[in-house]
Formats: sequence, C-alpha cells, structure tokens
Amino acid sequence: MVLYLPLSLGNYGKTFSVLAEKEKDVGGYTIYGWKNWKIVSPAGAVEKNVTPESFVTLKNDTSETDLLIVDRCRGEDEAVVQIVDHRNLTGSNPLAGRTPLGDRPRFPDVGKLYSRRNIGLKQVVADCVGQDRFGDARTGNVMTEQVAHVSLSAFYAGWQILALGWCQQLDRDGVALGRLLKDIS
Repeated sequence: MVLYLPLSLGNYGKTFSVLAEKEKDVGGYTIYGWKNWKIVSPAGAVEKNVTPESFVTLKNDTSETDLLIVDRCRGEDEAVVQIVDHRNLTGSNPLAGRTPLGDRPRFPDVGKLYSRRNIGLKQVVADCVGQDRFGDARTGNVMTEQVAHVSLSAFYAGWQILALGWCQQLDRDGVALGRLLKDIS
C-alpha cells in the first residue's frame, strides 16, 4: 500500500520524524520509505501535480494498487476519521480537460470511489473545500482540504482508495495518526 500525504511531511507532527531518506522523485512527487510503507508527497504545488497522468505514472512506478490518502480535516471531534465519500466544493475538477487518458473513459463512474471497509473509525462524508479555503470555510460538516482532487485523479488512474481525515488541531504531534497507521499496515 502507498501512503499519500498532500502536505509536506513536517506538517504531520512527529509521525514521520523517523523517515528514511528520500528514495526518488517521480512525476512531480517525492517517494520516501517509512517502516513498511512507501510515502508519496508532492514535490511542489499540489494543484499542479494532482492529475490523472501523474497518478498513472506513480502507479506504474510503485507497482502498487492500493492508496491510503491522509488529508487534513476540521469539524470533527475525533483525531482521525475514515472518509467514505466527499462533496467537491472546491469549484474545480482535476479530470476536466484531462480525460480520456489512454483507453480510460472520459467520464468515469465514481460511485464506488472509496473503500468502505470498516477499519474501526467513524465513517464520514466530507466536504472538500480546497487548500485556499480550508482555514476559513464553514459548512457544518467534516471539511477536508484536498481529498476530492487526489481521490478523483488516483481513482481514474486505477488505484483502490482508502481515505482518512486527520484533525491536526486534535493530534498536533501525529501520535493518533501514527498509531492508526501501524494498525493498518
């Protein structure tokens, strides 16, 4: 399984402080080794790198099919939740103008975008508001920063997706996140 972190690793508290050296750069992303995971993190602006084509490149390079996305969330009283669906409130779609790609369809069926496998966390439908609005938006629901764009692009590329919302305000050091990742791996 590949772990996708939309933010730089330092944003996740102490969770990834024992990170092994960078393995390589692929398609606008940096790949790291951490315990028995491969971690993928954008090497530059997330909006620029989150494309169906870049996720095809990552999938081919890692030879993996399962992707665990950890996106920041707000509006929840638990440190980590499982995202089972999202509402894209960002105002854009990463697939627009970038499909079809290869023999993939122009309009993929995203009805089963996320794994609903019960991993012992509260399951939520998140409002994805985007990076620019994440600090200010108020929707009344659990809000995420980037899961909509990441998951749509990755799913289009053929990844099987499990997504988590991580509340940085409730888990500043990333202890709860790190504990959960040990259980998932």
